[in-house]
Amino acid sequence: MILLQRNIALEKAASSHAAYLEYHQTHGHMESQDSIGFSGENAGRRAVHFGHATYDVKENIAYSKDLNRSIVILFATIYHRLGFMDWSIDEVGIGFVKGGVAVFDMGSSALRKICEKTFAKSGRVFTNVCKRPLITAQYQKAIQTNQKQNPPIISWPVKDIPVVPFAYPESPNLLHYKIVGYPITVRFNPYYFSKPPKIVAFSLQDMNGTLVQILQQIDSSKDPTHIFSDFDFAFVPKVLEWDKRYRAVLIYRYRGKEYLLRWYFSTKKLPKNFLQANQKLLFVHPNVWYNLYWRAQSPQDKIITYRYYCSKSVEVEGYIKDINTIALCVRGEIGQRVKIVLSNGESIFLYLRE
Repeated sequence: MILLQRNIALEKAASSHAAYLEYHQTHGHMESQDSIGFSGENAGRRAVHFGHATYDVKENIAYSKDLNRSIVILFATIYHRLGFMDWSIDEVGIGFVKGGVAVFDMGSSALRKICEKTFAKSGRVFTNVCKRPLITAQYQKAIQTNQKQNPPIISWPVKDIPVVPFAYPESPNLLHYKIVGYPITVRFNPYYFSKPPKIVAFSLQDMNGTLVQILQQIDSSKDPTHIFSDFDFAFVPKVLEWDKRYRAVLIYRYRGKEYLLRWYFSTKKLPKNFLQANQKLLFVHPNVWYNLYWRAQSPQDKIITYRYYCSKSVEVEGYIKDINTIALCVRGEIGQRVKIVLSNGESIFLYLRE
């Protein structure tokens, strides 16, 4: 896709909303007019408040104290990644506060420029795109400007950017399961496709040829929120493995002909001090922080809580850090052990060693 350029008005709007959410300890895209820090009810009105020429703004929000992780989280969802994959956008403003709120406001420079220069005196118009009425044909022309510059088909994930093996929760929630693998999205560009293609088949497998189970296939007919267009498709696999390469194959039919689309992607390498907790026995060093990751054995196998058992002379510090991941540090003498019991009933023994 085309690269997004920085837009100052969008950046001010995003920064203002991030500060608003942090100050009020709330979440979401809306602001209340009688609240401190109010700059607009929604993303479009906030953007116009800070000098943007159009209300047509897409917004994504993530809650993390790390900006890069916020992007990782948003792309590891079904709905929110579509905001970044929008055909019409080429501008972005990012607002981030250290309290853990990241706001991304995105728009079209072509549409912004039309709204800055023209307004409709007659004919069919949009009244909620610019501050003044905009002729429908001009709006469509502006949207097609970026559509034309983008490729006919985009898919995510891609080969050059390793991803996490699981999906992050989002609201609204379209998934039927508690924990699933990293979703695969395919979008067909309506500038090049005059009508929606039909999906014939989709498969995902690792480089050994082992097929990965697809738990859910999503299109506009299965999307109650109507965020998916008829040109959008998503495939939800079971939880993937760390540090592994996968091959996706899609067969679609368009105007009576079948076409094959094949691409590859990889999951991230295991982070430092990362332990696969599916083993019953793990050896750890005292006073060292580890990440214990439980690879889900089923789509319902999500770790919500944990408890531990040890002698009084052993100190355990930990917290749920990520999806099925516990950050843990054990302080004690060599040879002592800790029993970890996960919310799914599974037990892991940690032995202290030199």
